[in-house]
Amino acid sequence: MLGASDVRHGELDTTTRSGSTGEQLLGRLLAPPDLDDGVESLEYWRRRRQQLPWWRVRARREAVRMTIRWEQRVGAALVSRGNQAPLEARLSAGALVARTRLARWTRRARIAVLTTVTTVVLLLAIPAVAALAYLLHAL
Repeated sequence: MLGASDVRHGELDTTTRSGSTGEQLLGRLLAPPDLDDGVESLEYWRRRRQQLPWWRVRARREAVRMTIRWEQRVGAALVSRGNQAPLEARLSAGALVARTRLARWTRRARIAVLTTVTTVVLLLAIPAVAALAYLLHAL
């Protein structure tokens, strides 16, 4: 017959075993992905964002967020010591990450330029229209 101390000891062993399994699982989940898998996922989300129609706003936001997340994960896989990928694969992955980041910054720069130009045009047009209206009213 098992005593209370035996039962507690058995529970402790199970917890310790599952705790180490949990730590191993957490370590695998937090580790950078395999470089090929990461590049494939990054390319998928990048392509998905480009192919979604403009009215699918929620899906496009998800694709943007996932692209950023996979950029981070591929970047981590590139610099991880455990990654023994060939140089060609590492260079192409680095180029893909750079290309997606550049595209995002280009898009942001376009929006900033458009906003600036619109503001300048409005700041110049409003006084010009007011002056023209004043001149027409004076005649």
